Amino acid sequence: MIKTIGLILIVGLLSFGLYSATKPKFSIVTSQCVGCTECSLVCPPKAISFFKGKAIIDANKCIGCKACVYICSFDAVRQKGVKK
Repeated sequence: MIKTIGLILIVGLLSFGLYSATKPKFSIVTSQCVGCTECSLVCPPKAISFFKGKAIIDANKCIGCKACVYICSFDAVRQKGVKK
């Protein structure tokens, strides 16, 4: 039982490490951000803050889950390097 839990924990940590090394980066299109705060409410690591009414994503905290992309009604969150 303990070996199984340990193995699951190790696999989980390794996969997280691999994922976080290749995670996509996101940015806010400030002209489209209305400061509604929805993105910050769904962000698991709390990587989104606000400055002068516009969202800012801390790339060091972001885990690349895309929750902010899915929740933004104004299409203000974009993956860097991907054009719409």
